[in-house]
Amino acid sequence: MKYLSLVWAGLWRRKTRTVLTLLSAIVAFFLFGTLQGVDSAINQLLNRLHLDRLTTSSSELLPLPLAYRSQIAAVPGVSNVVTVNAAVGYYQAPANRIVLSVTEPAYFQLYPENVVSEADIAAWANTRDGAIISLGLARQFHLKRGDRISLHIAAMPRADHTSDWPVLVVGISTPTTNSAAPVVMINYDYFDAARLSDKGTVQFYMMHIDDPARAGEISAAIDARFANSPAVTHTQTERDFGQGALAQLGDIDFFIDMIIGAAFFTLLLLVGNALMQSFRERRKEFAVLKAIGYSDARVAGLLIGEAMLFCVAAALFGLLLSRGFLPLLGRATGELLTPHMSAGVLTTGLALGALVGLVCGAIPAWRAGRLVIADALAR
Repeated sequence: MKYLSLVWAGLWRRKTRTVLTLLSAIVAFFLFGTLQGVDSAINQLLNRLHLDRLTTSSSELLPLPLAYRSQIAAVPGVSNVVTVNAAVGYYQAPANRIVLSVTEPAYFQLYPENVVSEADIAAWANTRDGAIISLGLARQFHLKRGDRISLHIAAMPRADHTSDWPVLVVGISTPTTNSAAPVVMINYDYFDAARLSDKGTVQFYMMHIDDPARAGEISAAIDARFANSPAVTHTQTERDFGQGALAQLGDIDFFIDMIIGAAFFTLLLLVGNALMQSFRERRKEFAVLKAIGYSDARVAGLLIGEAMLFCVAAALFGLLLSRGFLPLLGRATGELLTPHMSAGVLTTGLALGALVGLVCGAIPAWRAGRLVIADALAR
C-alpha cells in the first residue's frame, strides 16, 4: 500500500488520456456483463422447458387444421392435447407489450406452473370473451376481475378489419417461473369466430406424453399420420422447439463470444498503447527512481500495479453499470427474459480485468526493469 500514491500519480499523469481509455475499458466490461446476463437468461428459459411436453407445428409454417387434434390425441402415449395460437401486441400504448395466448382451459393441466384457481378456470370456460391475465400485468395496470380491456394485436386482425380485441378479465394467473411476464390468455372459440382469416386452424398443438424417453418415437408417430396431408407436421419436445426458435436468430452463443472477443481484443490494444505511451514519457522518472535505490523489480512492479489497478477499476465500474442495466433490459422485453448478473459473472469479470492489466502491463514493465539509468537520463 505504501506505493499506492506512486501508482495513482502515474495513472493520472495525463488525465485526458486516462479518462478516455478508462471509458473505453468500462464499455468493454459493460458489454461483457450485459451479454453474459442475456445469455444466462436465455439458458434459464430453455432449462425451464420440459421433455415430457411436445409441440406439433407445420414444417412449412402453415396453419394446422383443427381436425388434427383428434388424430394427435389418438397416438399411443399422448395424454393431453391443447391448441395454441400466440402473438405479441400491446395494451393501451405500444410501449406496454403483452403476449397473447389463444388456448383453452385444458392448458392449465398441461402447464401446472401457471397457477390459477379452479374458480377462475371455470369462469374462463363459461365466458366466451373472458381472459386470464398474469399477475404481473394485473399489478402493472391495477387490473382486477370484472375489468373490460382492449388488446391491440396487429398479427391477429378481426373480421371487422380492426386489430383490437375486447376481453373481460375473469381470472389472474401466477406463473411460478416468471410472474412479472405480461401474458393474456383468451378462449380459442372466441378468437376463431371473430378473426378475419384462417378460421378452424391453429398455429401449433401442445401435448403431454406419458414417458419422456419415448419422445422421439411419439413425435415420429404423430408426423407419420400427416406425412401425405396438405399441412405436413413437425413434432419435437418443448425444449427442442425453444432451441429451434432461437436458432432462427442464429448461433447466439457464437455471436456473444465474438462480440466479447472483439471488445477485449480492442481493449488490449487501447490499454497496451496507453501504457506504452506513458512509459516513454516517464523514462527519466523511472531512471531517477532507480538512481535513488528502487530495484528493477520494484520499478516493473509499479507499472504492473498501474495496469492492474486501471483495468480492475474499469471492470468494476463496467460490471456495476451492467448490473443496473439488466433489469431495465428485462422490462424492455416485457419480462419475457429476466437477465441478471450472477456472482460468478462478477468474479469472472474482475478476474478478466486483472488478467488484461497483467498482459497490458507486461511489456512496459519489462522495458522499465531493463532500463539503463545513464541512457534514460541522457535522452
